[in-house]
Amino acid sequence: MEYIAFPLGKTVGDENIGLFNSPIFTFNENIYVAFVQEDEQQPGVYQTVVGKYSNNAWEFSVVEPHNMLNKYHAQPSLAVDTDGYIHVTYNMHSSPWQYSVSREPEDISTWEFRGQTLNGPHNKIESSYGFYTAEADIPGLRITYQTMHTDRNGKIYIAFREAGIYSGVSYSKQRWSLGIASYDVSTKTWSRVGPNPDVDTSALAQTFATEYDKRPQGAKIFFDVNNRMHVSWTWYAEYEDDGSGHLEPNWATYAYSDDGGMTFYRADNAPLTLPISIDQTDIIVPPSWLEPVDPTQGYFYAYTEINAMPNGTPYVWIMPKSGTRPGTGRAFCYRMPRGGWSQPILAPYGATKFAIDDNGIITFISSGIRIHRSYDNGRTWIQWEIDLTDGSYAHWVDYSYTPATGQLRFLAQSNSTGELRVYTVNFSDVVTSENESVKKTSSNVLLYR
Repeated sequence: MEYIAFPLGKTVGDENIGLFNSPIFTFNENIYVAFVQEDEQQPGVYQTVVGKYSNNAWEFSVVEPHNMLNKYHAQPSLAVDTDGYIHVTYNMHSSPWQYSVSREPEDISTWEFRGQTLNGPHNKIESSYGFYTAEADIPGLRITYQTMHTDRNGKIYIAFREAGIYSGVSYSKQRWSLGIASYDVSTKTWSRVGPNPDVDTSALAQTFATEYDKRPQGAKIFFDVNNRMHVSWTWYAEYEDDGSGHLEPNWATYAYSDDGGMTFYRADNAPLTLPISIDQTDIIVPPSWLEPVDPTQGYFYAYTEINAMPNGTPYVWIMPKSGTRPGTGRAFCYRMPRGGWSQPILAPYGATKFAIDDNGIITFISSGIRIHRSYDNGRTWIQWEIDLTDGSYAHWVDYSYTPATGQLRFLAQSNSTGELRVYTVNFSDVVTSENESVKKTSSNVLLYR
């Protein structure tokens, strides 16, 4: 294994931390990233910045000069369409879409705003809570936790939490739902997944998943080697009027589509009707595994990660909250060949991100930075240590890169110094038990500055 580190020359703080977003994308061998950073000229003012790495150098552009200071909610996601236009979404917590597209292919210098203007001070979360009608290019309103993915043909999909009801009702009555939309590069338009029947065009009916007393969120999408669309999310406790949630099991769940999102199915091939309700749901983890030692801590965090084997077997990463039963930390489950989901398997070193390549090799990234690689479906792991000197890290995987190359690329943020780096990790084609010990200790690093 060898790796190359590309320092951005940028340092950031907690304002950039998010577990939902997709801020790194590779297109035509150029690397694109998006992040939130304090304005170097105006302390206390935060910006959404897009960077491009090409010809061994970084260039940067400010997309949004007044980003909310909002850890875990207002971070950006980006993707590049097949014509080379860069799409970036950002600065939202239950807000109208904040969305821009580059005016020229593969050029981050100028942007066209295709979202909807916010009311009120941009640095206040509450500024987004006024009443709106949906007017942005992407369908949906009061958006949070948006993440972008591309299928094997380069078509962009975006998943997000939205309000299914948002006219004249309180925040706790918004009917928080899950939306998924895709981008048509020929018409430059977004449309929701599913058949979108004309019989009911209300906001609630157009959502991907919704339930009266649950809020589906934390959705992630992955397209396998056959372009099957895999989706995972969590049915999270709905808000009470006082802003709290029910202390109930948070159901991690799954669906797939073989036609780009027109029809969806459970893992057992039972058809799903959109919008998906909880009684249709393909539950991944039984609540018995999550029984908390301290009930006040709840169960899951509302984040998932998903990948799939070349044969279509889905693997879903889950994140139980602290205070749960011992031995129930960050883990992953997979669909078993004879039906049903596996018991959760603890992720190595509590890893938060993972990838599966088209050869079925699983690679996890844990804080440190450590790389863990399994050639036997997660039963055993080979570990490499990249950086153990700079504390813990946040990581974001480039999910467009692994299917195209079989290798690994991710954006990392040091939680101690705030330094941002992109890592490209290259693995040898074959690992056997004879050379396992050598590979654990032999890694080369190239640091590009």
